[in-house]
Amino acid sequence: MSDQVLWPIPDREKQKPTPLKVLREQADALKEATGGVLHGAVANQSAGEGKMEGVLLIRVPALGGHNVRLFSIVYSLEDPQSVTILFAGDPDDEFMPPSAKGVDEFTTALAKILGSKKVQRLINNLISLTQ
Repeated sequence: MSDQVLWPIPDREKQKPTPLKVLREQADALKEATGGVLHGAVANQSAGEGKMEGVLLIRVPALGGHNVRLFSIVYSLEDPQSVTILFAGDPDDEFMPPSAKGVDEFTTALAKILGSKKVQRLINNLISLTQ
């Protein structure tokens, strides 16, 4: 076997952040923001040929690790910068737009979702159930 690597190895330093990375960072931030009462997690699963789905979950350790699915993003493996945002149940008008092209648009949409009254109410209710 040859010692030569034939795979195109990208320079990780030059990789652009993706909406999935931003979603993971916000999932991690939930634990710190709630003093460990709630944990955020992103579960990845196949969404059909060439597509993946990243599901944002809120985990409640004090309730036996109960998970609440907040929403998910679907992205193509060929273009992970463009995402479609899918909601569990009926999305409120405040959750629009349903898609984002790139990290900046996604971060703006994510800020609207996480800062919405619906999510604030959910967070407060979950925390109150742990006391």
